[in-house]
Amino acid sequence: MISKATEDARLRAENIAKFSGGNLSTLESAKMEIFQITGQNSGEDYF
Repeated sequence: MISKATEDARLRAENIAKFSGGNLSTLESAKMEIFQITGQNSGEDYF
């Protein structure tokens, strides 16, 4: 799921760069925080 979301984010970023006259460069650093999936109407708290 994370790899699919990352792929989608890259496509979105490429489109934004393309339409704004810019480009994407090499990723220099990345940090991943908590990834939580909560069911719709589940009543679970968000952390």
